[in-house]
Amino acid sequence: MSRYNDDDEQLQALKAWWQKNGTWLLSGVLVVVIAWSGWTYWQNHQLSKAMQGSAMFEMVQAQAQQNQVGEVLREAKSFVAEQPQSPYSTGIALILAKYHFDQQAYDQALAQYDWIQTHSEDASLKLVAALRSAKVALQQGRLSEAEGFLAAIPVDELAPLEQANYHFVAGDVAMQHEAHEEAKTHYQKVLSVSGLTDGLENLTRLKLSDLAGI
Repeated sequence: MSRYNDDDEQLQALKAWWQKNGTWLLSGVLVVVIAWSGWTYWQNHQLSKAMQGSAMFEMVQAQAQQNQVGEVLREAKSFVAEQPQSPYSTGIALILAKYHFDQQAYDQALAQYDWIQTHSEDASLKLVAALRSAKVALQQGRLSEAEGFLAAIPVDELAPLEQANYHFVAGDVAMQHEAHEEAKTHYQKVLSVSGLTDGLENLTRLKLSDLAGI
């Protein structure tokens, strides 16, 4: 009988505790469950976005290698617009800019490079975009704009091959001003970089050869 009374008292004590703390306990469990579910959803969502970005970049890159970027142009631009923070968006924008440049759609190429400078978190790629912008502006005959782009680029922060591209464009700008010695200096700096593409090296040597007769 004594044990029954003890059990009954314990039961009553448990009921009283539950009435006092049960709602709080359930609320705490619910918060934990919701937080875990939200974290899992976010993780899965981020993984899905990364996989989507990787697939889109690989598709655009493959089409570029076949000179068929135009076939995925709309999808590529939509992805870049919808996921500006994705690291794949910067790579896609670079490919789109080259495509527009090759199509002589220079304003659209500049728009892509401007997008990269505004949205990319990669400082080196932002510098590359600024350098490409100078090249496009020069192609359009907008000399002052090209000079402005070049002036804003810290040359020492560029990779060696990009430094070569910088000096090539700077040499072309100097040629527009008929500053032949300055142009020659820039072209010589291009050739001082190892690992140049054959096209850039041959074109630079040709320009230096032309300057030799001036």
